[in-house]
Amino acid sequence: MNRLIVGIDRAVLLVVALALLVLGALLLLWRGGVEIARDVFAHADRRWYQLAPQQVWWDWVIAGVAVGALILGVWLLLANLRRHRLGSVEVDGTDELGTLTVNTGQVGNAVATMIAQHPAIQSASARAIVDRGRRTLRITVVAEPDVSLDHIRRIAANSLRDVDIALAGANVVTQLFVRYLPARHN
Repeated sequence: MNRLIVGIDRAVLLVVALALLVLGALLLLWRGGVEIARDVFAHADRRWYQLAPQQVWWDWVIAGVAVGALILGVWLLLANLRRHRLGSVEVDGTDELGTLTVNTGQVGNAVATMIAQHPAIQSASARAIVDRGRRTLRITVVAEPDVSLDHIRRIAANSLRDVDIALAGANVVTQLFVRYLPARHN
């Protein structure tokens, strides 16, 4: 997720949360008989609220708010669900004669396959993504609970060096995640 989407998410959340907090506090204070809250509600014209739904403009305002909320909601949903996959990247060797690219997903799958062949590893998978604006190759290793983290690092070290060679000059960060299987109780 990029920083713009995160910023917009946080801004929308802040506005909605503040509006709900203020409204909730105001209603609690009014219910509790606090004078300030009573003064705020005393300025409200009850007749206006009764007659507003009968006005010509009311339907247009409700429709506009509904359409605006729908558009904002769908946009936020799509922006947050958008897959930020990383495809091919340009690597060292590119010059005026041509562009040299490598598919990061295929490199990740090859590395995951090599790591998964080790008997101490249950499985391994890879994803090439753009995470917060950084090109990232994320390798996830699943291991039995009795395999030490240092042992997994040693297993993955050669493969991760191969990634650095394959993606030289591409400015891709490699992450290694380790997930342990639950311990079995006999």
